[in-house]
Amino acid sequence: MSAPSSFDLREAIGREYRREPALVEAAHIEAYASATDDTNPRFAGEHCVAPPIFPVRLFHGLMFDCVGDPDLGLDILRLVHGEQDMSWHGPLKPGDLLELTARLESVAQKTKGCVVAWRMVGSIEGEVRVEARFSVFVRGQMLPGVEPGAVFGDVPDGGGRPEGEPAMQATAEVDPSHPARYADASLDRNPIHLDESVAKAAGLPSVILHGLCTMAMATRGVVDELLGGDVSKLRRVAVRFSKPVLPGQRLTTTLHSAGSTDKEHKAYHLETRNQDGDAVISNGWVETSP
Repeated sequence: MSAPSSFDLREAIGREYRREPALVEAAHIEAYASATDDTNPRFAGEHCVAPPIFPVRLFHGLMFDCVGDPDLGLDILRLVHGEQDMSWHGPLKPGDLLELTARLESVAQKTKGCVVAWRMVGSIEGEVRVEARFSVFVRGQMLPGVEPGAVFGDVPDGGGRPEGEPAMQATAEVDPSHPARYADASLDRNPIHLDESVAKAAGLPSVILHGLCTMAMATRGVVDELLGGDVSKLRRVAVRFSKPVLPGQRLTTTLHSAGSTDKEHKAYHLETRNQDGDAVISNGWVETSP
């Protein structure tokens, strides 16, 4: 259902959401790593830690509470996942109970719709462990009396175009089984990832890979190739989903150095392209600790 014409999304900035705490389980960690072809030994066994993008499984219900908020009236059929920005403040381990909250953080007007963004926070006993900011683009949703280009609320820095020689390059193959495997591991069973007829009815050539699975594969390359498998050094990854990924494609992720942040983290521009050279992740940003 589209939002009533009298509703102004700017009025919802600051709105908060909360879910029951989510338990981190070793079986779910291993299933998520397997679904993204991540063989890092740190993600398996009795003393495993969670892969970087794994928390989206725990945030899944909260994310849909946000986009499905009936007061906002966002048209789910006209909604696409635009960007994802994740930051880590410590590891997630089996037995951790993650407290889940979210806040509607910003609204931006575009020519053909608007972008709405929330920040989700996972805490353990009051200590923030992971943050996940996500935005959606809703075609046809317009702010009353607002010109395209206007932004309201808080928008983080990051992104940019890569330049110079790459600091790292990694490849990943998208197997035809990946969409179904990732749907089970992440709890995201949107039919455009699973049902060919639904995907084609939505204007897609076939089922497509989840954007978050593409992000997980790109992040896997960063951890393995740049950080030598040490996931504890990864502090932030932010991406823009710029083109759907199809089963059978080959993805290449590159990093280009972008100096340092004010927190003395090393910074990089990230980009992922398919075998035809089309960017599937653009405006990417990575931060690592020394």
